[in-house]
Amino acid sequence: MATTSKIAAAGLALLLSCCLPSSAAAAPPAPSGGVIHACLLTKGKSKGMLRVVRSANGCKKRRGERPLSWEVRGPTGENGSPGATGAPGGNGAPGSEGSKGANGAQGSDGARGEAGAAGAPGTPGATGSAGPAGAAGPAGAAGPAGPIGPAGQIEQSLLDTLQTQAAQIQALTQEVGVVKGAVTGLQGALDGVETNVTNLDGALSGLEGNLSGLDGVVGGLEDNLTAVETNVAGVKGTLALLQTTVAGACTQLGTVTSQVNKVGTAVSGLGLNGVLTALGGLLNIPALPKALAPYTCS
Repeated sequence: MATTSKIAAAGLALLLSCCLPSSAAAAPPAPSGGVIHACLLTKGKSKGMLRVVRSANGCKKRRGERPLSWEVRGPTGENGSPGATGAPGGNGAPGSEGSKGANGAQGSDGARGEAGAAGAPGTPGATGSAGPAGAAGPAGAAGPAGPIGPAGQIEQSLLDTLQTQAAQIQALTQEVGVVKGAVTGLQGALDGVETNVTNLDGALSGLEGNLSGLDGVVGGLEDNLTAVETNVAGVKGTLALLQTTVAGACTQLGTVTSQVNKVGTAVSGLGLNGVLTALGGLLNIPALPKALAPYTCS
């Protein structure tokens, strides 16, 4: 509370010093010992007036005054916290390269070294070529001939078997060719049937288009429309019959393809590759064709 009163009084003294006549503010008493003294009037019409004096004893000369004092300089504040460490400075620029020193003087020749030890003896040379062969001795007497084995009979039997199997393979190959020709013919016929079905579909689409046009333009010709619908129904029946025929042809073609593949599997299972290779290609037997893929109607 005392400090607050002192601060308020100081503020009031400054305010009064600004408002008082120039004669009163011209020569304020100098503070003694860093303390300002003043007298505050507490009575009378001028209550609240403040005047600065040299000491507190100056307030005793007048009645109704209360002495006040405050220090010119406030108490010393606490030390502030140390500031943050600054960033390190950058590396200085490298110094310039020094000049190259002079070459030193050439040294004198050293003393001659001692002679080395003798080397090891070399490897022996290669052996010389052999001398000429001596004369051949007299031939010895011929030994008795051995009995004739059954090799000729076995080779003839094997050759007969191979020729028989080669003939069978040739016949099977011809049959496979005939079956392939039949399959090709069936495929051509099936393509023709599919073309006819496509044409009938196009004709049916055209009839349906004409029917739609007649239905939109001629609304009153119901009898003719009924006849056209009857014709369309007949065409659809014909188309259904053709589709059934095509389905049957597809089934037959699939069966033929399966049979051809079975024949090829049976021929390839005879296991004659090793025997024919042993004969050295004496028999000109064509290679079996690849198995046909299963046929599906699109």
